[in-house]
Amino acid sequence: MSTGGNFTCFSCEIDDVGPFDGIVNFDDVLFGMLTVFQILTLESWTGILYLSNDGTTNGNALNSVIFVLMVVIGALFMLNLVIGVLSGEFSKERERVEKRNAYLAMREDKEVNSAMNGYLRWIQEGEQHEEDAEDEVIEDEDDLEEKETWGAKIERGVEAFRRGRKMGSRIKIVVRNLCKICNANFKIPKFRPFFRAQIRGLVRTQFWFWLILSLVLLNTLLRCSIHHNMAAWYANLLSKLEITFLVFFTIELLLKWFGLGSEVYFQSYFNIFDMIVIALSWLDYVIKMFFVEFSLGISILRALRLLKAFKVTPVWKDLSNLVVSLMSSVKSILALIFLLFLMLMVFALLGMQLFGGQSNFPDGIPNQNFDRFFPAFLTVFQVLTGEDWVSIMHTSINGMGGVDGGGFIYSVYYVIVTLIGNFVLLNVFLAIAVDNLANAAELSEDEGEVEEARKSMINRELDPIVVQNDTDEGDAAESVPPLIDDSSLFIFEKTNPIRVACSKVNSSPLFVNFILVIIGLSSLALAADDPIAKNKELVAVLYYADLVFTCVFIFETIVKIIALGFILHPGSFMRSIWNVLDIIVVVGAILGLVLVDGSDLGFIKTLRVFRVLRPLKSVQRLPKLQAVFNGFITSIVNVAPILSVYGLFMMIFSVVGMELFGGKFFFCSDQTKMTEADCTGYSIDDVDSLGHPISFSANEWLQHDFHFDNFPNAFLSLYVFSTGASWPDGLWNSIETTKVDRGPVKYSRMDYAIFYVVFIIVFPFFFVNVFIAFVILTFQSEGDDQLAEQCSLEKTVIQCIDYAINAKPISKYMPKNKKSYQFLIWKIVTNNYFDNFILLLIILNTVTLMIKHYSMSIEFEFMLSVTNVCFTTLFSIECTMKIFGFGPLNYFSDAWNLFDFVTVVGSLLDTSLVFLLPEDSNVNLAILRLFRAARLLKLLRQSENIRILLWTFMQSLKSLPYVCLLIFLLFFIYSIVGIQMFGNIKLDEETDINYRNNFQNFGMAMLLLFRVSTGDGWQGIMLSCLDAECDPATLKAGSTKRCGSNVAIPFFTTFIFLGSFIMLNLFVAVIMDQFEFLTKDSSVLGPHHLDKFAAAWSDNDPHATWKCKYTDVQNILTRLHPPLGMGDNAPQRLVYKRLIDMDCPLDEDGKVHFTTVLISMIRCSLDVYQISKEDSGIATFREKSKLDDEFREQVEKQWSQLSADRIDEIVPPEKMRNLKVLTLGKIYGILLMFEHWQVYEDRRDMIRKTKFELDKKKEIQNMIQRLKMYEAREKLVERGIELPVALPKTEEKHKFDTTKVNLSEEEVNKAESIFSKDDKNQLESKRRSRPSMIYVQGSIDQGTGQILLNF
Repeated sequence: MSTGGNFTCFSCEIDDVGPFDGIVNFDDVLFGMLTVFQILTLESWTGILYLSNDGTTNGNALNSVIFVLMVVIGALFMLNLVIGVLSGEFSKERERVEKRNAYLAMREDKEVNSAMNGYLRWIQEGEQHEEDAEDEVIEDEDDLEEKETWGAKIERGVEAFRRGRKMGSRIKIVVRNLCKICNANFKIPKFRPFFRAQIRGLVRTQFWFWLILSLVLLNTLLRCSIHHNMAAWYANLLSKLEITFLVFFTIELLLKWFGLGSEVYFQSYFNIFDMIVIALSWLDYVIKMFFVEFSLGISILRALRLLKAFKVTPVWKDLSNLVVSLMSSVKSILALIFLLFLMLMVFALLGMQLFGGQSNFPDGIPNQNFDRFFPAFLTVFQVLTGEDWVSIMHTSINGMGGVDGGGFIYSVYYVIVTLIGNFVLLNVFLAIAVDNLANAAELSEDEGEVEEARKSMINRELDPIVVQNDTDEGDAAESVPPLIDDSSLFIFEKTNPIRVACSKVNSSPLFVNFILVIIGLSSLALAADDPIAKNKELVAVLYYADLVFTCVFIFETIVKIIALGFILHPGSFMRSIWNVLDIIVVVGAILGLVLVDGSDLGFIKTLRVFRVLRPLKSVQRLPKLQAVFNGFITSIVNVAPILSVYGLFMMIFSVVGMELFGGKFFFCSDQTKMTEADCTGYSIDDVDSLGHPISFSANEWLQHDFHFDNFPNAFLSLYVFSTGASWPDGLWNSIETTKVDRGPVKYSRMDYAIFYVVFIIVFPFFFVNVFIAFVILTFQSEGDDQLAEQCSLEKTVIQCIDYAINAKPISKYMPKNKKSYQFLIWKIVTNNYFDNFILLLIILNTVTLMIKHYSMSIEFEFMLSVTNVCFTTLFSIECTMKIFGFGPLNYFSDAWNLFDFVTVVGSLLDTSLVFLLPEDSNVNLAILRLFRAARLLKLLRQSENIRILLWTFMQSLKSLPYVCLLIFLLFFIYSIVGIQMFGNIKLDEETDINYRNNFQNFGMAMLLLFRVSTGDGWQGIMLSCLDAECDPATLKAGSTKRCGSNVAIPFFTTFIFLGSFIMLNLFVAVIMDQFEFLTKDSSVLGPHHLDKFAAAWSDNDPHATWKCKYTDVQNILTRLHPPLGMGDNAPQRLVYKRLIDMDCPLDEDGKVHFTTVLISMIRCSLDVYQISKEDSGIATFREKSKLDDEFREQVEKQWSQLSADRIDEIVPPEKMRNLKVLTLGKIYGILLMFEHWQVYEDRRDMIRKTKFELDKKKEIQNMIQRLKMYEAREKLVERGIELPVALPKTEEKHKFDTTKVNLSEEEVNKAESIFSKDDKNQLESKRRSRPSMIYVQGSIDQGTGQILLNF
């Protein structure tokens, strides 16, 4: 809001509300947020920029930079994060649905099988009995068809039903069955089989295929040649040719049907589609014959014949896979379209309740209104597409009372529609396209791999000797390439000293760098060119500089030709596309310099345009830029299938448009005149206060800029509409059409809106998003292929390791002296209450910034100034306390602290200069006030999700330097071409080429092209460059030459295609590439999981020394949750096994390194060069060391810029992995073995104790039994019964065994007390025999690497 109230009003009173009825401004936070939201939607954002430039003094360049950054960061980056999130969520949801459908299908198969098995068995048993009863024998089996049992038929029908659950497959089954019935009921002549075989052979030949395809292409050209005001003879000829082609296609259909048979013919969906097209074509012909003036426009069915061009799909595999992918996405697209229309209906009805009847203005009711449902539906649909939605919002706000009457609150309706519809719902189209095209790409890759394998097998059979080139790329760049044996230019042999010298110069790094410098200087000279020649001295300097640059490039070309040869042998100069580019640049520059005094200035301009190719010479000399350029070229090549489909459907809609609107887009400047004959005389333009006319203008019979009178104009109009530009104008112009060569009538044909709604859904919503998705996938695939060529590591592994390489431990900056004042201050600033207090201050400061507005009272402004001083003071105190508590070096080593310091210093300067500078000072404090708003960014540290998004954003920025450089090259080339072609157009405020928007210098040309790339009114700029007046400074006296050219059409359309559809969508590709973790399983480790490691490490290493004790690694591992760590509930044995797999080496102090631990955790989680779980028990030390060496080799290849010490931290060298170095694996291996031994001993002790207790209890029972028997014997003796003195052992044993003795608890306790003392003594002796500490003596077998332990 630094420009609040600064819009200049040139022709209004001081009390006027400002531009756009006061709705667009930065006077307070609400209007400012709405204006910024409009900028982020890229709708009329340049108009706001131009108003800001007009309303501020000496700030045009700064305003342009701010607005461009707002568009790039906000619209092209931040809003595209929505696409990344939606794509990830859609992929996850699709996988869940597919798994559920697979489960339901499997359950359905089981139910069908269980239901049919019994029935099939019953049928088969009945047939068996029936076959046994048959006595007839078939004598001639060759003359009869093969007999098929009813059981087999039923089984085959069930299998067909299972395979064809979709409605289309079921229809095919029904059609084939009907065809069988027809063939069975009609007798076939004897000559038919032979004739049918001949026809079948004919329709399957390549000649027949290409003949029909040629007829289809001729029919397509015929349909495209229709135009308005055709000659009568040409119209008759077209009519006859149309019926001729229709007869040909009908004959082709019948022959194919007869030759293949009904069952085979209807197995192909394309044959069914072909029959429908032919039937509709005959319907169109019949309607045309009997109902010439049919009002429903049924003649559009003729355009469906163009769909026969899809016959090329069987021979174009990529197109075939694309069509299959698009058809597979139809179900999701239809569901999304249904949701889209449901949302349109809801918001249309809501809009009718809010704004119905409120658009009655003095100028009339606008076309976009909410008075009826259908106009309301179209209005919401237009808002959803984002085209000119701002003007609709302004109309509604003015209709509800304007800014002063409370109408501003109704802008919330349009913001919600835009957020839900444009930013979310429409981006789902792109998410669906990316997901389905990924499947098509995988299918193409699989077919390509099969074909490549087949070719490689053939090549191995033909040429088994393969020559390998192991020359390193870096060595090749430094060494002189070998000269070819052939002579160069038939003059210079291989040993010629001149050729040898040229070869050395050509391969010299100094020469390559010198050419790069010359290319840069030449590009600067091109950017400084003045097409109007206002500065004669500059033009002269640039001429001589161009002469010098041309000489240098000529010298370079001569050196290359002598060293490499010209064209006749392999490896020569002209065999490289980059050298062809060099020769074109040099020849164009020479001709431009030689013919500079010629009379044909247009030809000279064309030659000067070739100079713009000079910057492309730098692409070959920068390997990373060349890689991005190759990805860009590959994207253009690979989009050929989707461009073919796109072009075909565009042709169909163009033909339909010509049928519906051809010759109907005319109008008279006087709207009361309906025909060209009536459009004569003059009309009143303006009247005075008394109603007297004061100005007149002659009536003209005009035509709208975009019309459908012929195919080129129709195709151009639809191309413009497909970019989202001007399609509402075309919609309402079409609705107002009446008849050919007649003027418009409002709301004449509302049914024509269906054409535009379908077109917008098919093209901007679907095909454009499919095209963008294709570019994204191609670019990502190129990046993945380049990574695969560089190393064998997966993409996720590379991202995680790259994060680990750049990660640093977090220091808590704790002072060592805990009794000092510094420690006390440190304890305060690191307290959570202090952070929450600072967070509260930031929120309050934000509120004070938000309540500032234009035209504040003096008291309110003074209060805000005092409040700002108070907050600045508090933030300064916070900064001072942290500097004292952390220490200056520690404080400034943290990026967030440095950001806080810069914010505080900027706020102090802003506060000080406000009081020190006079009120009439020209110093602009807008930049310093940005530091106040920058405090809001401190809130980003409070949310983990926001930190992840911010990290993704920063990772995207790191991936963009060469992409941005390539985009800059594209903009640079088109800017120079625009300067040369359109730089001399006269600036006219009534056109889009004016003092704010032109090609007269490099800066304005770049800003104009940036506006075009965002799609903001680019069609108006193109039309203004077609035919315009020349700048007077470029014309000779008396000259009436017109500037501009029809070249503007291919210039702007190709720039939109390359710049907007491809280049700017590379931003989306980079962002979605960083958001790839959203499409994967959350249990798989990704770079977004690694930020918690530094926080866990800091608890054990508060001073960020990069090292901690090896015992702390276990705490870190259990504190971090999966997939990086093990979690708190992980069993100790599993933790030990993970630590053994990590096997980090220890230094002399028994500590491990930060990076080594993090890389080891990544390797264990992602299984990167790790011993498999099956082989973990038998793997040896040498196998583990071999895997580490292979991983180190891949790291050195991928991150070659790292130093040797840094690589040693990532992968310990071999000297740190020998048997004498102590590692985590050895320590925790011993602990794990001790754990197993301890468990074994505990189990053995438990067995011993249990056995001892059982023996003791048995002995007690025997003792009690003996005691009972003795007492019983004594009682018998007392009663006088004589018994033997001693029983035999057998009898005694028998007596003891058969006697049943029931023991009470008292008896058992008494018996146990007898033996308790012995029991305690025995247990105590066992406890003494087991020491409290186990001494382990270990050794390592030098042969196998196994650890041997002695306890």
